[in-house]
Amino acid sequence: MSFKDQRRRRNRRPATRIDSLAPTRLATQIVILQTLYYVTAAIFILFTCLVAGTPFSLDLIFSWKTLRIDTTIGWTICLVWFLNSIFNVLFLTIFVGRSKMIFDFVLTIHGLNLLITTLYTAHIPASLLWWLLQVAFIFSMLTLGTWASRWRELNVMYFPTAAAPSASVAANSQAVNREVSTGLSDDAEEYELVERQEDLELGAHNTGAPPLDSGNKSTSNGNQ
Repeated sequence: MSFKDQRRRRNRRPATRIDSLAPTRLATQIVILQTLYYVTAAIFILFTCLVAGTPFSLDLIFSWKTLRIDTTIGWTICLVWFLNSIFNVLFLTIFVGRSKMIFDFVLTIHGLNLLITTLYTAHIPASLLWWLLQVAFIFSMLTLGTWASRWRELNVMYFPTAAAPSASVAANSQAVNREVSTGLSDDAEEYELVERQEDLELGAHNTGAPPLDSGNKSTSNGNQ
């Protein structure tokens, strides 16, 4: 086996490993996003309970019965969950970063939330407010997450070939201008020399003096 064949096999192995770990990578992203979804919600709810002087419990995170509109703490928890959904758009942009996959991850997060809430309360959520809030959370995360991911994708893209033709055109135009200007200056100098030589010969002929060339020849003969 030649050295080139060994090098090709070594270059092919990492691509195969990455392809085989694709499901594991997706599962890892789902676990991270779901964990951050509950961690940020717990932080926001804990801060709200400390400010409002209400005892903190896991029911405020995993139970659908705490989302109510007839109490102040119920309204506050609803607003906190909405703030949490908007804040998690940042995590979607960082860990996913692809606008085509935002829809799948958002539905996965809220699908797992429905499953965990059902298992925690041992009952499927029967509150219309809870379902309406889930729809609002999905819509907000899907809209903002898609926009942020597209902005990130377009921000990374650049077009270096677009500037190259303009630069080459500018350089060519400058070179042409220089050639034209140098050509004109050379022609002007030659024209001035010829005109001066004709004036000298005409002046010598009028005064009866020998031409410039003949004078040079006689001088050279006398020196010899």
